[in-house]
Amino acid sequence: SPFAESGGVATVTATLAVVSASNVTVNLTFDGGATSNVDYSISSTQIVIGAGSLSSSITLTGINDLVQEGNETVNVYIGSLVNGTNGGTTNVVATISDDDAPPAIDNDGWASNVTASAATLNGNLTSTGGSPTAVWVYWDVEDHGATNWAWANTHGFGTNSAAVQVLYATNITGLSAGTWDYYRYFASNAVGGAWASD
Repeated sequence: SPFAESGGVATVTATLAVVSASNVTVNLTFDGGATSNVDYSISSTQIVIGAGSLSSSITLTGINDLVQEGNETVNVYIGSLVNGTNGGTTNVVATISDDDAPPAIDNDGWASNVTASAATLNGNLTSTGGSPTAVWVYWDVEDHGATNWAWANTHGFGTNSAAVQVLYATNITGLSAGTWDYYRYFASNAVGGAWASD
């Protein structure tokens, strides 16, 4: 069954056909596209079904690694049994749902502190998409949309890994009085990039 990369939990249960008078130990092995202690943690590598019980479980917990990998699988196998024999299913597959996404950013309204030759360009990184995100602002006397190489000026802010909204601002000078100037913020992470739309 699917479980979320960021702390999601999958339960793996072993069930007996009949109650045993002794503890039954199911020793497990793991493989698949996901890596233990990197993509997920394991509560135990064995399931112990206590005497008089029919079943017991372990859990797999997703670890948010901030890497865009797509969904990954964990294969759980019965390696060996103590005080029991296998009469059915020998493995299960759990899928870790990758929760990383492209970032989201906007121009945070308008420029502020505008004078004839200077302005503060404001931006708002509303989501990193779960991955480290780099942010830039571009400005020019024409709006070049999503064509980054066409903008005459740029300023980079570095990479941000915060999971909360982040406001950006940079002061620019050398503007010409009576001329319209345009700007757009751009954010990029391992999943993709996003331009501010306003």
